[in-house]
Amino acid sequence: LRFGGYLVDSVILAICGGLLGFIAGVSGLVQYDQTGAVTYQALLMLTTIGQLIHFLYFVPLETRFGCTPGKWLFGFRIRRSDGQPMSFLGILSRTAIFWFFAGALSYITFFLPLSTRQNIDIMGPLNLGILILVFVPLFTMRARNGYRGIHDFCSGSVVIRLPSRKHQQTRVIAVQDISTALPTITSRGFTMPTQLGAYRVEKPLRWKDDEMVLDAHDDRLDRNVWIHMQPPESAVTTAVRREIDRRTRLRWLASGEHEGRPWDAYMGPEGMPLSRYLEGRGTLDWLVTREILESLAAELEQTIAESSLSERLSPQHVWIRPDGGVMLLDFALHRDESVSTSPRHSSDQNGLSLLAAVAIYCLEGTCPTKEEMMERGSMETIVRCPMPHRGRQFLTRCLDENNRFDSISQFCSELENSKDPERDLPQVTLGRRLVHLLAQGLLLALPIFATASAHLDSFRKIPGANQYQNPTDVPLQLILLLLMPTLVFLWTFALRGGYVYYGARIMIVRRNGGRASRLRITWRALLAWLPFLAIMILQRIIFPNNIPAAAYNSIQITLLVLLIAYPILALVFPRRGLHDLIAGTMLVPR
Repeated sequence: LRFGGYLVDSVILAICGGLLGFIAGVSGLVQYDQTGAVTYQALLMLTTIGQLIHFLYFVPLETRFGCTPGKWLFGFRIRRSDGQPMSFLGILSRTAIFWFFAGALSYITFFLPLSTRQNIDIMGPLNLGILILVFVPLFTMRARNGYRGIHDFCSGSVVIRLPSRKHQQTRVIAVQDISTALPTITSRGFTMPTQLGAYRVEKPLRWKDDEMVLDAHDDRLDRNVWIHMQPPESAVTTAVRREIDRRTRLRWLASGEHEGRPWDAYMGPEGMPLSRYLEGRGTLDWLVTREILESLAAELEQTIAESSLSERLSPQHVWIRPDGGVMLLDFALHRDESVSTSPRHSSDQNGLSLLAAVAIYCLEGTCPTKEEMMERGSMETIVRCPMPHRGRQFLTRCLDENNRFDSISQFCSELENSKDPERDLPQVTLGRRLVHLLAQGLLLALPIFATASAHLDSFRKIPGANQYQNPTDVPLQLILLLLMPTLVFLWTFALRGGYVYYGARIMIVRRNGGRASRLRITWRALLAWLPFLAIMILQRIIFPNNIPAAAYNSIQITLLVLLIAYPILALVFPRRGLHDLIAGTMLVPR
């Protein structure tokens, strides 16, 4: 990302330099010799002004705002090692040190004698040294020191990254009133008790022949109470469960018996069921889902240690508190046909199955049944929607028999260790896509230039006529046109998209989130090249010999517009372009 920010600043400086040269040429400041080349004095003047622009760009912006446009785009700020803003002299020294490695030596070569500048034996090694010197500031960059370069150490500065908006905001995700968040059913067809112990029953929340959950009120203390009534001869609530008093479990209040059915009263919580929370949002991204799993796993770890985990659990037992935390209920408020646990499995296995089911529920918006859970033991099927690849790998270990987590404790520790602020993204962002496009543009510059040259060099303007002539053979032209794109396709097939995707931490997947095959990725690359190749090939087929100048110019303008439109559309739709829609692919964080 630091490299991407520097590329953005370099592009801005290049544009400024181009405008400077244009203004100097128009205004007559640039002088030319008899051969039409720019004179040495004019070239030295433009280079000197360009070096000054480097300082005028970095020093004022980083002193006033702590960042340049490139750093601002990726959320970077320059600070002192103690976290305080840098002074003007500190920024000036930092910029000067970086300039010493990046541009000073090449600038000094302008002052060498002409005979020295024209001596290949001297300038060859010198240019190689200039190239190596550019990378010297990178040698000290390590993750443990915050990727500080030599210019950072010498100036006492450090480049920090601001937290994203997702991490800055306080997520209050369950603010619905308890009276409207709970499911309601009518009491037609059965007799509901009006009083159980000291609690006045108001409405049923769940009613089945073998289990009932009633919403009641404690008039003495003016508090909401839930009453869980079980079938006759059910096991009595254990003393361990009665003593649990933490925010992630219902607080037990009292117990009793009604018509042979034991019942337990719990303090009514604030918030809403996970099912109701998802109804208003559809699905959640991986980062929010991970927070829910983290809170739920911590409670499961304590519950297993207390030997109080129920054998019958499903995502319907998960409750969301107003602060975004998770509460594990002892019973479901409504349908729990999607039970994720089994009495034949250990407590840790049941806990892992519940975590996987909750993750699937949050990411897909549909609660999986036990039968569906049995079919999701691989990375391709664990979640049937696009999500970050690292999250998919992690969830697979909840169900994969060959690589399952040993315990909930291991799940919690590895979930904590897997967090990485630099890589944790719910989806491909504009910044990451921009880095990818800049790097990809550098690598594809040669194939695009070679293909464009093969296309343009085959046409010559007929003197005195308003048309172009194609003097060479069409089959040979087609071979030259397809040579570089074919090499790109072979490279894409061999490396599943190429090193650029891997370096930008982007992965190409199918629309259901599964890993895209090599053929599908190659087909996606072909679709990206197809408009260019189709226009150039059809031009040769339709006009094998001569082509009107108007048609030729229109085709060149169309190709140029396409070349500009592609990166713009990729930034507008960073996760899925038109060729992705046709190929059935998407881009997700790696």
